[in-house]
Amino acid sequence: AARGDAGAITGAGRKVAFEDPDPWSEPVDGPALANAMAQEIKRYCAMGDHQVVACALWSLHAHAHDFFNISPVLGITSPQKECGKSTAMDCISCLTPRSKILINMPEATVFRIIEASYPTLLLDEGDTYVGDRAGLIGILNSGHKRRGATVPRCDANTYEVREYSTWAPKAIAAIKGLPDTLRSRSIEIRMWKALPTDPIVPWREDRTPAEFSPLNAKAMRFIADHEVALRSADPSMPPGITARPADNWRPLLAIADAIGGEWPVKAREAAIHLCAEAKGADPELGTQLLHDALKVMDADGIDGKIHSADLVKGLIALEGRPWGECNRGREITQNWVSKELTNYGIKSKNVRLGTVKKGYERTPLSEAVRRYCEAAHEQELDNSSPATPVQSATTLQMNEINDLEANQSATQQTNVAFQNGPNPLKNNDCSGVAFQKGVAEGKEEIEAPEASEWEFEPGD
Repeated sequence: AARGDAGAITGAGRKVAFEDPDPWSEPVDGPALANAMAQEIKRYCAMGDHQVVACALWSLHAHAHDFFNISPVLGITSPQKECGKSTAMDCISCLTPRSKILINMPEATVFRIIEASYPTLLLDEGDTYVGDRAGLIGILNSGHKRRGATVPRCDANTYEVREYSTWAPKAIAAIKGLPDTLRSRSIEIRMWKALPTDPIVPWREDRTPAEFSPLNAKAMRFIADHEVALRSADPSMPPGITARPADNWRPLLAIADAIGGEWPVKAREAAIHLCAEAKGADPELGTQLLHDALKVMDADGIDGKIHSADLVKGLIALEGRPWGECNRGREITQNWVSKELTNYGIKSKNVRLGTVKKGYERTPLSEAVRRYCEAAHEQELDNSSPATPVQSATTLQMNEINDLEANQSATQQTNVAFQNGPNPLKNNDCSGVAFQKGVAEGKEEIEAPEASEWEFEPGD
């Protein structure tokens, strides 16, 4: 018996096969390629323009993966099933090198397939097998940074310890979200359920992949032609994007700068929007507690002190917060709060406020907020000291979900200068952004288009 292209039925499985198409035979126009990739993704997937831009850039990043030292996971999430995550995986599989869509990956399979084949791993249905498997999460996390992207294993025959690579581009699709440590190493793309009126084209396995084939070949050629520039790239970051989010976006922004045209602007707008969205989405319970405890301390405390019972009462009274049900469906207690805050080095002590009871002081709580709650710390600094106005070359009006408080700043980096504007937009875009792109003799200003006017035309 035969199984067609999958190989003969042997009962012992088959060797994992990958397609290796030839690069495009001619030089490729960057903006035309990126626009065409974005247009195809948008045809089949219900997602916004910022998400489309990130998907297209991440797909190009998979071709340039070995040029960088950081490899962000592409996290494709949705609030429930049937929102098109698997279709998004299909699109990305047709735009990336040596891609393989896999489901239910054991830990050993991940590092062995990477060591043997250096593929683009697309892990679908991740919510069914990733979330509660610490070993698998650790292996996936290890592949975020080139230095350290290995796992040691002992050879069963020789007892020799050998290293296996975990360095490869990876995308994971999951309902609701990824585990916290994996999410912090990811660029998250949130999808939504398409309405019957949405102009989404159904994916046809017998026809659609062929439409993507030229784009994959062109992506290979474009990245190969820009290898030197990408290896040495140090792209400018938008304000507020630092630490790990900056690490995650650096490869994508470098590729956008190599593409040129409107893509440096589109990429930075997408970075601002998606980082802000990730910041405001289901932060870890511990950092929520720090932020809210400081808020209650400032509202109800006396001389920088508060009794434990009053802190708990104030937390439960906060509207829209989880403290009334996060203790296994019940309200939090003094013991629960004490246990959580101890993780951050904050311990209750005898506090005299009329009577002596267990409570907390503001100083250690404020210090923890500075360390773990960046947005809250920025707000605290804004409230405690007047801002010093400074000048900047350009103005950036931030999205209202950006979570960056209105303030004056001058962030002058290699190629791009920004300034936060005082009026956040109310229509969920990041229009009105001006970027300066450095050139040899000076600076050329590139004005961003309105997000609603973005067109992903494939060009000639």
